Amino acid sequence: VDGGQDLTIIAGSGAVSLAGVGQNTAIGALDVDSTGTTTLNGDIDASSVALDGAADVDLATGAITLDTSAANGTVDLTGGAVDGAQDLTISAGSGAVSLAGVGQNTAIGALNIDATGTTTLNGDIDASSIALDGATDVDLATGAITFDTSAANGSIDLTGGAVDGAQDLTITSGSGAVSLDGVGQNTAIGGLDVDTTGALTFNDAVTAGSIALDGAADVDLATGAITLDTSAANGLVDLTGGAVDGGQDLTISAGSGAVNLSAMGASTAIGALNIDATGTTTVNGNIVAGSIALD
Repeated sequence: VDGGQDLTIIAGSGAVSLAGVGQNTAIGALDVDSTGTTTLNGDIDASSVALDGAADVDLATGAITLDTSAANGTVDLTGGAVDGAQDLTISAGSGAVSLAGVGQNTAIGALNIDATGTTTLNGDIDASSIALDGATDVDLATGAITFDTSAANGSIDLTGGAVDGAQDLTITSGSGAVSLDGVGQNTAIGGLDVDTTGALTFNDAVTAGSIALDGAADVDLATGAITLDTSAANGLVDLTGGAVDGGQDLTISAGSGAVNLSAMGASTAIGALNIDATGTTTVNGNIVAGSIALD
């Protein structure tokens, strides 16, 4: 199915089945409206992809790519469930990407999003891995958001750029690695909760209502000075999940919130540790650091 024209499909409660669309010549805007199942069996290359009227999207056959990058077009998957154990790649150039719940009935394969436009999340994502290292502006828009790759022990990568929005974010990855860049730098997120026995890598500051890393067994301060800031909400900061290492400075600012620490710097001494909190700071292990300021 090719040709540079717009294509609208309206099926009521009828099923819609698509194979490859736009593979030879990208089509214009694709818009699907159906409360029945919309089955994807191949890639879609279009100026925009609007499945906000498709209530049940099934990733059925092989890895699926939705590509609007040539036109910097929007990709909207907010119509309802997006399920199916296939990989899903979304490439939108500077176009916006909007997702509702993904993988809630059947976890999808690997999710990979590349977009310099805003990627808006309105529901949980259950996938074998989640790569948003190509998504430069992630907005936690609607309700508490959970990223879950624990069934496959898959990696979760949020290093593409800003991750903002005043919603809670829970990350569960089993033994999969988790990588974070700046979180909450423009708009503080709600509670951040990370559960992984794999490495949790910090590459920038986190501003949140609370920060619970008591389920993170291996925290690596990887790139530059790191600040964990819950002071605006006087929120808890809990780093009792396991090792906290890496030769970077760590500042914890919790307002009147409590700070809980386990051993720090045991494998690789951290840089300067600075804690500002009028709440209780509880230390449950040795701290090896370049300097320690609890003033």
